[in-house]
Amino acid sequence: MAEPLLVARGLVREYRVGGHRVRALAGVDLELRAGTCTAILGPSGSGKSTLLGCLALLDRPDAGSVVLDGIDTARCTAAQRRQLQRRCIGMVFQQFHLLPHLSALENALLPTVFHRAARAGAEQRARQLLARCGLGERLHHRPAQLSGGEQQRVAIARAVIHGPRILLADEPTANLDSATGRQLIELLRELAQEGLAVAFVTHDAALAAIADVRYTLRDGRIVDASPRA
Repeated sequence: MAEPLLVARGLVREYRVGGHRVRALAGVDLELRAGTCTAILGPSGSGKSTLLGCLALLDRPDAGSVVLDGIDTARCTAAQRRQLQRRCIGMVFQQFHLLPHLSALENALLPTVFHRAARAGAEQRARQLLARCGLGERLHHRPAQLSGGEQQRVAIARAVIHGPRILLADEPTANLDSATGRQLIELLRELAQEGLAVAFVTHDAALAAIADVRYTLRDGRIVDASPRA
């Protein structure tokens, strides 16, 4: 089996709420491997989104380590973390975060502004990605002119346009109808089969069913880590 692209060990994350400290993560271990889908499951408030933020290098754990592509991110400067994040990780947010004044094509191209190496041929890649997502006729539509499912697919194209090794998604089917959700699930499965390490937080049983590994959190701890039967 290939070496993991990302290894998290002993992740602890605490927040201060009023006069109290709340432990969102209490020693989480997790691995992400190329060519696999990983589901992060658990009830609301179990720490799923906090964990995803730490894996995406959007948040720093209070203890523990995230080793990404062989690099211990705890030893990196802020600039080095940003560079590593931009090179290795694509992120799909639950609320899409598309810029309203840009077209689908322009939104998909946004990451290439920060990736000099990805600029060559970027527009052609973006057009191909959007066409693959069923948006070949919607390239010049702005977000307000797109359905929720179409916006989500633009967000996925934007997340992978620069060729990351890991795709992280927060509840990617949460705002979609069942038919659109099935299309998105198939797209995520295909991206994993093409070599990406795909990981997602979800409450969707149909999405969780495609995962090669499922981590279940409760009260900030992994209570189960099961391969697909």
